Amino acid sequence: MSNQAVFQPGQVIFREGEASQEAYRILRGRVEISILADGKPVILAQLGEGDIFGEMAMVDERPRSASAQALEVTECEVLTPENFNDLVLSRPEVLIPYMASFFERLRTANDRLRLEMRLRAKAEQTLASGVIAAPGAVPVPRVVAPKVVPIAPPPSLESAGIDRACQGAPARTGDHHFQVSLPDRAETRGAG
Repeated sequence: MSNQAVFQPGQVIFREGEASQEAYRILRGRVEISILADGKPVILAQLGEGDIFGEMAMVDERPRSASAQALEVTECEVLTPENFNDLVLSRPEVLIPYMASFFERLRTANDRLRLEMRLRAKAEQTLASGVIAAPGAVPVPRVVAPKVVPIAPPPSLESAGIDRACQGAPARTGDHHFQVSLPDRAETRGAG
């Protein structure tokens, strides 16, 4: 029920962004899967005999997420959406490799996402702990100097205009509390 196609070396089977829905199983040969990043091709995989590719477009009916190109003379089984529907009803066992490939890709994507989440959490934890390290370097704790608010006593309590009535009353400067205790005037004069 499925068709077969032969692709020559360098022949593009489908392009990223293209609207096509066929899935392929390699019977012989090799295929390269790639995407464009910043205008340059990035190779995602090189597939060989028995491998399946293109199945996502058949299931989600969206444009191709990558390009496929034959690396050598390659013969493929081609599964169209029509073939897929017929096989679901008549011979679902034929679809097992296609579905297994689809679920394996989904599992791989989930594993990558979990890894990304663990790496992100570790990076956030490292930042929160204040440890900054360059690749290959020994982590060095980040030192943050405490905020220092100096409180200098006035040169002379009398010249600062502190009234005797305030003696023993708490005074507040910023977030610091302190007690004002004035010596007896007689003590102050005798000390001078």
